[in-house]
Amino acid sequence: MGFDDLFGNRRIKHILTSYLRNDIVPHSVIFSGPKSANLRGFALSFSKAVNCLESKNDFCGHCRHCEEADHFNFPDMRILEP
Repeated sequence: MGFDDLFGNRRIKHILTSYLRNDIVPHSVIFSGPKSANLRGFALSFSKAVNCLESKNDFCGHCRHCEEADHFNFPDMRILEP
């Protein structure tokens, strides 16, 4: 499990993974665009990768932080929708 499982939008995937590789993560990130771009999936994956306890520069999907993010219970993650 990880960024490799996300389908499409290579540009966004490249930008997010380069933030993680270079240890330059912005204080906040806004994902905006059409539903077809799967931005919610990219936002959730990026949040998990930043906070994952087991993987570096990606997410494992099964540690406590990843599971809390999957259930939208992670305290440092907020999803705002109109």
